[in-house]
Amino acid sequence: MNILVTGASKGIGKAIAQRLKAVGNVYGCARNEHALKNTNLSGYCVCDLSKTQDLEILGKYIQDKNID
Repeated sequence: MNILVTGASKGIGKAIAQRLKAVGNVYGCARNEHALKNTNLSGYCVCDLSKTQDLEILGKYIQDKNID
C-alpha cells in the first residue's frame, strides 16, 4: 500500500505519517523541505496545496509513485 499524507512535516500530519509506516509505504507532502527530509518517509513532494502549479506537481508525483 502506498499512502500520501499531506502536512507530513510537523504536527498531526507528521504523527499520522509515522503511524502509517506500520501498514505501508508512506509518502509526505508539505511546504517545508528541510522538515520533510527529517521524517524518514518513503519519499516526499515539496508543494503548497494552495497553488495550482503545485497541485499539478503533486498529481504527477502521485501517479509516479502509484499512491493509492
